[in-house]
Amino acid sequence: MALGIRSTASLRLTLLFALLDAPACGRVGYAASTRDADVDLDALADGAAAHDGAAAAPLAFVAGAGHTCMVRGSGTLWCWGRSPNNGLGLGAPAAPSPTRVGTASTWRSLAAGLNHTIALQEDRSLWGWGGNPAGQLGTGDVGTRWSPERIGTSLWDALSAGASRSCALDADAALWCWGDNLRGSVGAGPTAPMDVRVPTRVLSTELFLRADVGTQHTCAISSTHALWCWGSNLNGQVGTPSVGNSIDVPARVDMRTDWRELFLGGDFSCGLPNDGTLWCWGANADGELGVGDNTAREVPTRVGTLATWRSGSAGTDYACAIEERGSLWCWGANGSGQLGTGDLTAHASPVEIAPGQQWQSVSAGDAHACALDVEGALWCWGNNSDGQLGVGDAVERLAPTLVPLPRE
Repeated sequence: MALGIRSTASLRLTLLFALLDAPACGRVGYAASTRDADVDLDALADGAAAHDGAAAAPLAFVAGAGHTCMVRGSGTLWCWGRSPNNGLGLGAPAAPSPTRVGTASTWRSLAAGLNHTIALQEDRSLWGWGGNPAGQLGTGDVGTRWSPERIGTSLWDALSAGASRSCALDADAALWCWGDNLRGSVGAGPTAPMDVRVPTRVLSTELFLRADVGTQHTCAISSTHALWCWGSNLNGQVGTPSVGNSIDVPARVDMRTDWRELFLGGDFSCGLPNDGTLWCWGANADGELGVGDNTAREVPTRVGTLATWRSGSAGTDYACAIEERGSLWCWGANGSGQLGTGDLTAHASPVEIAPGQQWQSVSAGDAHACALDVEGALWCWGNNSDGQLGVGDAVERLAPTLVPLPRE
């Protein structure tokens, strides 16, 4: 669940992976991009065609709660699963297999919350659809949108979405957030309403490279590579000693100035400094911090000894990460098989998924995950009660399962 992309100023937002310009991320809806692996996109499309005889492979994809969406190399938008407020954008609440959304072929990136989805087109316009009870679409109201609708006239470079909240980076690397603000997670200060229904500037004294959205907390990396977090800190997920309190304006987390990547889960956070190490903090009842136990941490704590981590994504109470060799590792809760380990056993330390297979990007949703391999094939696993795996049925999968992508 995170937001992240490279802006025109070469800045990146961790809340959502931008497709063509760079990567992005976000909590219940961490958007993944092929740019995470710096792959040859032409070769990737060729690999996808060889894999299923179909058209372009995904360039970006995002796992939400009961739905999944992707943008293909052709710029078309596809969604599947079920969303009671039509986070699919199809005008209908369910689609058991990948279904094209509209006719546009100019989509660039996307992010998903529990029941809403936001996306950018190539002209950097912002679009949204789905549930909007907290104003998470940024339209100024709380009305549901059943198909993609343009939001305002501003231009954006990166997006991210959490449960009922969204954030974005503009062309000047300013960070804006909106939606659920119950515990100050929009970062707009003590006088802001509980629901912030339009994009609102966060910490106007700073420019940002990345941001990511948790359930009720948010974190961002500034242009100086400093880490800032705000919102609910009931489980230490903000990373400051004031556990149990809510922080309604961004607070500096530790004194490092070399952070480069963020991915936030429900009530926990993870980050990657430039040295390739992995650090997590916050809730840990299901081992979602990956530190080998179930004890919460209120400050960043190193995970294992590897120093070769490249990128990651966090779901509600689990996380996955890819290291430099392309191997995929997951840890935390596993009640729906969302770790992809072939069983339902929770793991408090990272476990390699499908050993021997190489991956370029991953997106962790509420209780299902999807990943793109180096040949351009999309695989999903975990909860499938709403058809969010895109395999045409509602049976959960305990290990990565190939998603059949239709021809365009």
